[in-house]
Amino acid sequence: MGVFKWPLFFVFLWFKVVQTEASTWTVTVPSSVQGIDGSCVVIPCSYNYPEPGKQITGYTGIWYKVIEDVIYHKDNNQIKQEYKGRTELVGDITQKNCSLKIYSLRQSDRAPFYFRIELGGYDQHSYRNNEVSITVISAPQPTVSVKEEVVEGQNVSASCSVSHSCPSSPPEFTWTHSGKKHFQTQQLTDGQWKAASVLTFHPTKDDHNKPLSCTVRYKGGLEREQASNVLKVKYAPVNVKVDYKSHVKEGETVQLKCSSEANPPANSYLWHNEEGARLHQGQSYKLINVSRHTGALYCTAINTVGESKSSPVQLNVSYAPVNVKVDYKSHVKEGETVQLKCSSEANPPANSYVWHNEEGDRLHQGQSYKLINVSRHTGVRYCTAINTVGESKSSPVQLNVSFAPEIKKISCSSEDDVVKCVCIVESSPPSMVHFVLSDRVLSSTKTETHGFNTTETLHTKSGSSEFVQCLAMNTLGNVSLTLPLAVNGKMQNLYIFIAIGAGIGLVILLIVLGVVRKCRGRISTVATSQTSATKREKAVELPHYATTKSMEMDHDDVHSPGIYSNDHIYGNTETDWDEAIYANM
Repeated sequence: MGVFKWPLFFVFLWFKVVQTEASTWTVTVPSSVQGIDGSCVVIPCSYNYPEPGKQITGYTGIWYKVIEDVIYHKDNNQIKQEYKGRTELVGDITQKNCSLKIYSLRQSDRAPFYFRIELGGYDQHSYRNNEVSITVISAPQPTVSVKEEVVEGQNVSASCSVSHSCPSSPPEFTWTHSGKKHFQTQQLTDGQWKAASVLTFHPTKDDHNKPLSCTVRYKGGLEREQASNVLKVKYAPVNVKVDYKSHVKEGETVQLKCSSEANPPANSYLWHNEEGARLHQGQSYKLINVSRHTGALYCTAINTVGESKSSPVQLNVSYAPVNVKVDYKSHVKEGETVQLKCSSEANPPANSYVWHNEEGDRLHQGQSYKLINVSRHTGVRYCTAINTVGESKSSPVQLNVSFAPEIKKISCSSEDDVVKCVCIVESSPPSMVHFVLSDRVLSSTKTETHGFNTTETLHTKSGSSEFVQCLAMNTLGNVSLTLPLAVNGKMQNLYIFIAIGAGIGLVILLIVLGVVRKCRGRISTVATSQTSATKREKAVELPHYATTKSMEMDHDDVHSPGIYSNDHIYGNTETDWDEAIYANM
């Protein structure tokens, strides 16, 4: 060799020695792994070999049991029957990854195993000094973690985790609560991994004191379930309600008590009326002297989380009838039929109605009362409403009965040439009253009204009138009454003296003329009869009133008979007015 070739040879030789020592037949495997019975297990494995310095033509990885049973080979015919279809190289053998996966793990798969590598065109090696044992275990219990106390409506995260030995087929998680799930995995040592499911949800009051659990399903169908500690959910008061005696009598005292469901329990109760005004504070509230006007109430329960109020409470207050009133047609005509109806406010509603007159006599029972043929003399009525609590009566009811006018009294007196007449008319509505004197229609000079009676007074010159007529009219009819005028006092005395003198003269004349007395008497009698007939005929000569029913009276005060004895007598005084009378007004 040349002087320069030897140094190069030694350098190359040294490099090969260092390289061989750095790359030897080694394998890295755990001494044991755990696998879940019925699931799968992965034996992590990586190997190394000395550098061949030439091209390797093929890679064959083989796994053996210590008794030389082949449990994995790329040639399936060489695999022992009980492992066929149950083993698989999950690593890339060309990249020095010799990891093995065993499916459907059994107790007979416990141990031990080792790996062998055959490198085509180079060398082969069995790593018998690096055996791996498998511990077949039952499915482990998953672990659930969640905060000890949670608040209703807030975000809560719960975690369910479990260790396993099959990363390519991790377990599946199922929760008993709905929410958003997130899967996490982490590699541990000795071929173990940790899988976890994180559940995010919003707890409600219904979750309080209920378990939160997850179920883990492993490869091969095995399941394990784990319940967490019972959830403790803090929530504001719910189901706030008021307990009370709902049916009470007016004037009684009622105790109200508020209750609720809450965690933690409500520590304060407030009472309000329906307008929201605050009344007393405390779980109990005493209402003294309740009445039908006691409005709705509600209570608010409060704890550290929040508050909630009850539904409004309306007491059912029983009370005797009030506002008892009678509905009726107040304006009626005499002789009509009127229906009276009684009503009231009461709780419970009135179950009986009784009618009385003003003396308290019982007349009728029933809510309605029919009055037949009412008259002006129909008295006061009232009704009494009765329920199980008590009774109350209405205000007195007085019908407003309309009837045609009746002249109850007429009187006249005259002195010198002045006549004064008073005419009393009973009617409803009140009548218009006029006087007729010598075919003159005169209005009253004074009017006074008392109840149904209207008193009209006339004060005027009599003139040549021998009669006075009182005329009365309202919307239901009219009536008239005629009275002869009386002679004044002086004229009456004169007539008396003349009559006495005439009588004395007549007696003397009869004595003197005794023979002709009877004849004279006959003639005098005839003359007297003719004179009286003439006077009577003159008293009724009022042609303008020919159509008016009238009554001729003496000069004394006149009263109509039978005023109240028989209502049918009223019809005898009604008449049509002669419109010609008022032509002079």
